[in-house]
Amino acid sequence: KFHYQWNLRELSNVFQGLCSTVPDVFTSPKQFARLWVHEATRVYSDRLISTEDSDKFKEIVQKVSKDLDFIKAEELLEEPNFFSNFAGGGDERRCTTPS
Repeated sequence: KFHYQWNLRELSNVFQGLCSTVPDVFTSPKQFARLWVHEATRVYSDRLISTEDSDKFKEIVQKVSKDLDFIKAEELLEEPNFFSNFAGGGDERRCTTPS
């Protein structure tokens, strides 16, 4: 009983968020990996309607994180995981990271 409809627009939204970064703000692969989790959560997980589906999403992200050798799964999934581009003075190309 599949009731979610995803298309390439959602995937492009994840990449749009990743491409809105600048190297002087994102200086490590860890920051970029955490941004990927943030964007995927914002695009996909925020639209899920059941706890079961949300848990499955988290399980998939944890499984993928095991393939990353530069960051531990605990660090990648650490909460809170917020990023914004409006906190840095409104420059839409900048995406600031939490400290």
